[in-house]
Amino acid sequence: MINNDVLRSLRFMLNISDAKVAEIIGLADLEISEASISACLKKEDEEGFTPCTDEVLAHFLDGLVIFRRGKDDSRPAPAIEL
Repeated sequence: MINNDVLRSLRFMLNISDAKVAEIIGLADLEISEASISACLKKEDEEGFTPCTDEVLAHFLDGLVIFRRGKDDSRPAPAIEL
């Protein structure tokens, strides 16, 4: 399964908008535009498709933990592993 499929599946499963996906990624300290997220969520055969990098997916997953549980300020955030 490619990163785009994972991101697309999670977005639909959580029923969140492209803007919310970008916001969640921002929680993990990676700024990305809503347009970039929209391009990653397109199917491979659609015009404007952009592959989702490991970095973007890793930041989304870390941001999702922060979004659901909150940020733990008592310890430093772990580094993103690629």
